[in-house]
Amino acid sequence: MIAVPLLIEVGKLRFERVTEDVSDGGLFVRVDEPLALRTLVRVELMLPPHGSQFSATGRIVHHVPAVRGIQDAGVGIEFYGIGADVRGRWEKFVNFVREHFPESSERAAILANAEGVKPLFKRNAEHVQVLSVHLRSLEDLVTLLRRDIRDRRMFVLTPIAASPGDLLGLWITHPHTGDVFEIEARVERRVVDGGLHGLRLQLELSNERATRLEEFAYDAMEPLFDEEDVEEAETSFGAGSGSKNP
Repeated sequence: MIAVPLLIEVGKLRFERVTEDVSDGGLFVRVDEPLALRTLVRVELMLPPHGSQFSATGRIVHHVPAVRGIQDAGVGIEFYGIGADVRGRWEKFVNFVREHFPESSERAAILANAEGVKPLFKRNAEHVQVLSVHLRSLEDLVTLLRRDIRDRRMFVLTPIAASPGDLLGLWITHPHTGDVFEIEARVERRVVDGGLHGLRLQLELSNERATRLEEFAYDAMEPLFDEEDVEEAETSFGAGSGSKNP
């Protein structure tokens, strides 16, 4: 966790919180009541290590519900319409966090829970374990695409013990259809911290495979949203077109 006090403004409402995670494109905070998706907010904080003032406009891009005993509710804020100078200062701060607080991302928005499965047929005989990965909502699936797949890293909450370097098979389960998309990941570290048990994973995913995962996600979502919503989500993820069979 990287806890930096910040002020959030939503219209005439102002309240103070602390950051829980930061990334190149924004930040994550815990809140009492989740704000609506796409809500525009203004954030102000003093950036470590020198306390330089930072302010930017952002929008709410995902919600994380409360999980009893594990996490409180929270929201992801993505910066919106900021200039190159402001973005450069933020990225410098994020690099500082990555260097000095390497464990902070493990307590970021936990999107996925995973459990071990024993498939009748392993796609790759080198898989030490196959995990079935479950996302709670379509919002979490979109965040997986925008954040984790783009960065080729993810954290899964799981009691499964695995060692750094182990190659795992991952079954990504669509939260709406129950369909499964298979990818591979290598364990970077196992995290055991109080009630938090999980694995930090490096995804072994080609650009083509990432595109097919995007289509797997959005093709099933299209009937639920209007065309503009789906196009906006696809544009935000930024992947190209490809075949549809996962």
